[in-house]
Amino acid sequence: MGVTEQIIFPEIDIDKVNKITGLDITFVTTANTNEEAYELLKELGMPFKGTKKD
Repeated sequence: MGVTEQIIFPEIDIDKVNKITGLDITFVTTANTNEEAYELLKELGMPFKGTKKD
């Protein structure tokens, strides 16, 4: 998952930011299959591109 601006986090004081940067976030699970991992991340509210909302 990519975040284009670090200032979306409320803990960051925008007045102290010299340069807007982004970051990549990697999730690692202990799921045994892609289906199990998908269901876990879906239940956690992760957005998946090209999927219907239930």
